[in-house]
Amino acid sequence: MRLGILLVMSSALFGQEGAMSAEERAWLKEHMETSRSNLLAAIEGVTAEQWNFKPDAATWSIANVLEHLILTEGYFQEATKKMLAGPERPRIATANPDGDKAFAARITDRSKKAKAPEMLIPTNQWPTLETAAGEFLVRRQKTLDYIGQTQDPLRSRSSEGATPTDVYQYWILVSAHSMRHTAQIEELKAHPAFPKK
Repeated sequence: MRLGILLVMSSALFGQEGAMSAEERAWLKEHMETSRSNLLAAIEGVTAEQWNFKPDAATWSIANVLEHLILTEGYFQEATKKMLAGPERPRIATANPDGDKAFAARITDRSKKAKAPEMLIPTNQWPTLETAAGEFLVRRQKTLDYIGQTQDPLRSRSSEGATPTDVYQYWILVSAHSMRHTAQIEELKAHPAFPKK
């Protein structure tokens, strides 16, 4: 009897067969919307000169950063489809509110630098603020629509290895990655040589 009650409680809390619970869906949706809003606020009013400003050859411009975010959003939309087609796995140990928040915090931490993989390096596909912002918004809305409706087993499909990540956390990564690079944009704007107009 107790086992049955525990199983019912577990399903209500974490969702059935790996699907997101209502609480997990709401938290992820809010995180995605917040990261979108923060990015839009950071690029609002940026001029063409500011858009292309690079303090040195090794540093990305705002244009580069936004293109990287567009490419990342699209990449994970496809990558998660492949993972969902893979084998079911037990729910990972970090698939809980504390684990999810800790995972997001690690992604946003800019004290540890990371090199983008080749397919996510910007190549000036969206040369203006308007075209890039428009494309980002289209891709993020596609993500939000998916998160808002899906019953896919995001919690029972995960990577292998010592520190596995499930599909739900891949979407946390996408949102937290936006926040990480929004902070990079703010750092650029605070640079002494950043154009005033």
